[in-house]
Amino acid sequence: MKKSTCFIVTAFVTGCQFLAAQSAKEDTIARRNVVIERDYIPTIQDVQKIDVAPLLTEPEIKKEAVNYSDQLSLLQPDYEMNKWQAAAIHLDQNNPKKGYALLGLGFYGTALGDLFYPIVDNAKQSLTFDTHILGIFGNKQQKLTTNFGLDYSHQFDNFNINLGAYFKRTGFNYYGINGLNFNKYTATYKDSTNNFINFGVKAGIHSKGNAEDVHYSADIQYNNFTPGTGLGEQQIHTLGNIELPIEQYHIGLDLDMYNLTYAQYQGATLFPSQSVVGVNPYLGISGDEWKVRIGLKDYFSTGGNGKACNFAPDITGQINIIKTVTAYAGITGQYTVNTMQRITDENLYIDPTVRVNDSYAPFEFYGGLKFSPITGLLINGSVDYTLFNKEYFYVNESEPENTYLAYQNNSALYVPNNSPSYLTRPMYNVVYDKAKLLKTILKASYDWQDRVITHFSTQFNNWDMNTLEHAWMRPSFEMELGSEVKVNKNIFLNANYYFAGGRYAQIGTFSSAVTTPSTVHMDNINDLSLGASYLYSDWLTTFIRLNNVLGKSYQTWYGYDTLGINWQIGAAIIF
Repeated sequence: MKKSTCFIVTAFVTGCQFLAAQSAKEDTIARRNVVIERDYIPTIQDVQKIDVAPLLTEPEIKKEAVNYSDQLSLLQPDYEMNKWQAAAIHLDQNNPKKGYALLGLGFYGTALGDLFYPIVDNAKQSLTFDTHILGIFGNKQQKLTTNFGLDYSHQFDNFNINLGAYFKRTGFNYYGINGLNFNKYTATYKDSTNNFINFGVKAGIHSKGNAEDVHYSADIQYNNFTPGTGLGEQQIHTLGNIELPIEQYHIGLDLDMYNLTYAQYQGATLFPSQSVVGVNPYLGISGDEWKVRIGLKDYFSTGGNGKACNFAPDITGQINIIKTVTAYAGITGQYTVNTMQRITDENLYIDPTVRVNDSYAPFEFYGGLKFSPITGLLINGSVDYTLFNKEYFYVNESEPENTYLAYQNNSALYVPNNSPSYLTRPMYNVVYDKAKLLKTILKASYDWQDRVITHFSTQFNNWDMNTLEHAWMRPSFEMELGSEVKVNKNIFLNANYYFAGGRYAQIGTFSSAVTTPSTVHMDNINDLSLGASYLYSDWLTTFIRLNNVLGKSYQTWYGYDTLGINWQIGAAIIF
């Protein structure tokens, strides 16, 4: 036992860690629910403080972080708040076959394709291939995303290993040209295109056992971010955990490490290489109905534009007051490495030569209550107060009138400036500020006999900025309401409504010719989606969905109109 423990610790410290690529088969295959997500990602969905298994899941293979300190699971119903689906497509949940393919086509040239194929699947090992394709080919907006993944898992007696490789390409055009003070000469932006490619490999090893065993996990991922035009990035992300149980205590250590290198852009070094090492020692104490974790997060950064040392507390706890009521609270903080991969996933239209500085929130205080007063009803309310030492906010870039930037054949082309006037162009930079954010969150979900599932979420965001006028493009209020109805064994209906308001955009900030930046109150987001699916047989499902049913014209990013009312029809087969 001592030799084994020494070997595990040595392997952990030396960084021989691998990234897990396990698939959540029970959710994605057995349940057979395919969720189509909307382009806009609400901030409210990241608020959950106690994880419980979602009822509706996405078709792709899910990567789940291992946290061996969470041995105690309190208040774990079989359902949770909906994960912001736009429409759900039901496949036969009782079909023992495990692969599926899906194809959908619709208005504005929208296209959707999914494929999941288990090449090998037995008690010892699995090898799966999955792909996801999403496209929009309209007169103005054009976008095509293709994903391919290969994942292998092998189960040993005391541990499992996981290996994987992936490729993702997103091609798009800078079509956003309308809005206050947008340059009338930038109509050619819609002909300016770019693409972002992420490809890489990952591997992981994870121990098995019960709460009395030494647990360890080690993960590593290599990602190569290659833009058509912009700043290339190579990333090695290493994760690790080791936890030693001593009676009712758990002594553990988390490791989170990034190694980032950047390619030159047009012969210039725009961002230096950067290394970030996050170390989080902690002590976990648990009883029959409660658990507490006490730790300290230490992030050390070399290179880049952030602070060298960043500390944050890691104190969390939860208690099962009665069988159906759980209270939770914490004092934590977070250091976020804003890689090119992460930021371009969040906002495609950011200036591709900008590397956003890392975010640092030294303190976050939260507390909440989750309870289930009756069977099928789950309510979760919480309050969260975060202090940001440095947080980024998107703002529109500006350019001289009669001047536009176009990407053609991977080269930046400029038209000379003939006017002293500066106007906005559809690309984004970021500004930084210290800020305080008070969030009030309420979520509820009701499951009636697995026939009707209704969910509701609301969040108030009160930003207190230090120097900026507003938290640019961040909503002050969000609400989501949805329902899914099983009419009979063959027909499923669903509806989802999302609202976001209180958003402001700042334009005209990136030129010395502009002395007073303009503030624009953005239109509210009102997004209603309807969907239906019909199980024609145990191997064939057809579906239809309607998006933006209200036909509201709104912008997630200022200057970029979303699609109007549109529809999509398709079919899925199980094999």
